[in-house]
Amino acid sequence: MRQSDLQKSIEMALENAGLSTREVTPFMRKQQFELVEGQAYVVAGLMPLNSDSNTLYLQARGSSTKWNPLSPLAIEDFGPFSNPRKSVLLSNLGEIPLSSEFDIAALVVYVGEVYTTAHQKKQWVFVTDGSVSELGSEEASNSLLAISFCAASVDDSFAPVNYNLKGSIVGFVNLIKREKDQMNHLWVAEATENSEYFFSFDPP
Repeated sequence: MRQSDLQKSIEMALENAGLSTREVTPFMRKQQFELVEGQAYVVAGLMPLNSDSNTLYLQARGSSTKWNPLSPLAIEDFGPFSNPRKSVLLSNLGEIPLSSEFDIAALVVYVGEVYTTAHQKKQWVFVTDGSVSELGSEEASNSLLAISFCAASVDDSFAPVNYNLKGSIVGFVNLIKREKDQMNHLWVAEATENSEYFFSFDPP
């Protein structure tokens, strides 16, 4: 198909869908705009979807949503509200604030069974690294991280962590730090829909 014919076909498809080239082109251009983690933005044109006790969910609306970075001078007027994700060891996990994201490479020591509670499917994975092996006995007791994976019980896309990962070094990305389990001396983290894990781990 010639380029001119292809262009006409695209324009006809857009017209049939009730869209014009003018409306679509800025949107496509917008998709190439990369947000920087840790940068503060003024965002206009968002649409509220829903909320729970901790999170307000908003939806971007294509070209009508504007992301404008704040200047360094303007950022100084804000208190610390964001903690850019960091790659950590278990020995310095205590330095990461609660509810902050972090990455870690660790040895999987146990993969739990998937179970259902209320309206959720859950699975726990326990990992460790060598960063606390030379510390005192009190610190060494904090050498395990329990990672919670969960999804709605009706979510058929939930893929359990494979039991064969036990004994492997795995990279976990975008984990959320949760309250420590003081009774069992465990660090605790939550994997969300933004979390990933893989064998080849390159710290950011």
